[in-house]
Amino acid sequence: MLGHGKYQRTPIETMGNGAALVVVNSQGSYWDYSIVDETIISALVHFGIPYRVHDLSKKRLTKEILEGCADIVLAQSRVGRFLTDQEQCLIVQMVNEGAGLVNFDEDLRNYCSTYLDMFGFDRINPHPYVTSILRIRNNEHYITQLQDPGECHVFNRMTTAIAVEKWSKNMQVLAEGHLGKEQLTYIRHLAPWSAFEPKEYPVIFAGQIGKGRAVQFTISSRMWRKEFFGHVRGADDLFYRSIIWTAKKPFITNIIPPFVTMSFDDCCGRHEFKYVDIAFDHGYVSMPSLFLDMVDTHLYRKIAEDQKSGKAGYNTHAISYYEQMYHSYGQGPLSADRLKEVFSKEDDFW
Repeated sequence: MLGHGKYQRTPIETMGNGAALVVVNSQGSYWDYSIVDETIISALVHFGIPYRVHDLSKKRLTKEILEGCADIVLAQSRVGRFLTDQEQCLIVQMVNEGAGLVNFDEDLRNYCSTYLDMFGFDRINPHPYVTSILRIRNNEHYITQLQDPGECHVFNRMTTAIAVEKWSKNMQVLAEGHLGKEQLTYIRHLAPWSAFEPKEYPVIFAGQIGKGRAVQFTISSRMWRKEFFGHVRGADDLFYRSIIWTAKKPFITNIIPPFVTMSFDDCCGRHEFKYVDIAFDHGYVSMPSLFLDMVDTHLYRKIAEDQKSGKAGYNTHAISYYEQMYHSYGQGPLSADRLKEVFSKEDDFW
């Protein structure tokens, strides 16, 4: 508990065939492996998605390992560089047989033809481009269902992506990375020998592969870092719904957001609102709902200070026990004139 009503889940790996297999390589690039916890693992924990980590540097992938999971999550940029052609072909085989696949490794240049053919990828630009705008193409797919068509998410920083110009008809493009004048200026410093046409390039592909489903991100997983964009600014659903959509069913999750708070009705200042302080000391931002006429004036300062500091959020429950905001007991809704009086009184209190 951090004093902000945020419950901290403890990362616990899950055994059994109903979990997502998170594939990483701890011996890979420090810059790629070091962000896996904050970009992928922390989100899996937050969204209550069962997972276990498979480190390629300690054990290679086998059919038995892949058969024992509901989803294969390639969780590290350039992890494809450490997957043998045989392992990549095995992943393709397992997806065709019903396993799910979500690949957050954008660098398709490290994948064999068998893997690329699964998506129908061709004409992959050998140079990365950069983007700071993620545009939702439409919301007809389960993964983008909560988004608005054409909605744009703007990053704090540029991040790299790989341009693909050809893909299978079975693949749906869910989102695009914008490449405009600002991005082109940035690219000239990143890859001065490259040439890109200003337009939108697909960055999320999704499709049915045999009996299974697969999602491929072609934008760097650094987009999930808070310094770039993060999970909580409107694209979190693209993350967890990709995993849920692809996973072999049944797939059990604890997806309810882990937010905990306290709300109290009929408050007039009992114990000088000491319970607000106790709750905050234990990590809860409480919400006392007040009977305005029954709160002693000497508590006004505490209410104001608690609100300003973020210790608690106070609101109006009623004027008093028998004087409600919208209606009168046994008589029905208040008249327009009476409503003006009541809310004028509330305005004066706050």
